[in-house]
Amino acid sequence: MSEIIEFIKRHWIAYLIGAILAIALGLGVSLYILRVGSTPEQLHAEEVASEQSKSSSGLYLF
Repeated sequence: MSEIIEFIKRHWIAYLIGAILAIALGLGVSLYILRVGSTPEQLHAEEVASEQSKSSSGLYLF
């Protein structure tokens, strides 16, 4: 067990760089998916207006 700890102590910079890269890659991919997969603002506004007109005409959405 102490061999593993000594190995990590000798190579801590590599682990730190790997962790930073993993976090940066994860954030980058999540932001890309958010941008590509999100509903455009104009379409969202049209859907909200459509739902509001339906609910004001007597149809209730649950």
